Amino acid sequence: MLLPSPLFKGFLDRGEIRLDDPVVFFLPTFSRNEKEHINIRHLLTHIAGLEAQREFNQEGLRTDQVLEQIYSEYPEYEPVQNFITLYKLIEKIAIELFADFDNLEVFSPLEMIDAAFIPIHETERFAATEYSEQLQDYKRGIVHDENAASMGGV
Repeated sequence: MLLPSPLFKGFLDRGEIRLDDPVVFFLPTFSRNEKEHINIRHLLTHIAGLEAQREFNQEGLRTDQVLEQIYSEYPEYEPVQNFITLYKLIEKIAIELFADFDNLEVFSPLEMIDAAFIPIHETERFAATEYSEQLQDYKRGIVHDENAASMGGV
């Protein structure tokens, strides 16, 4: 049985979405190139058929350009993974920024007062995640995923 992300639980509980709702209902531009059959469940379970891991960060793209590339691509196979599209879907449904929504729906209810996408505390408070050649230092208090980093840290 699929356990929905805490980010979607409120939407599901309030009947604002259903797991089998097509993504194009919320993001019409996503429908290009044979993706109209992909639904929220496909994205949540990593089976949307989209390329699993692309290094958008290597292309120097802005967030809107990353989304445009995802919207324009053809699925590689029948429904697999794309969390970047899920983030945009959440913003569209919630009508607020993903980081703000996540804080309200996940971090605050769990009393995770120091949790955030872009932490404001000094870097010494964070565990190092990996060595960055670009920084010539270990990453602390910044996002580990390079695509998320190139899209502003969320």
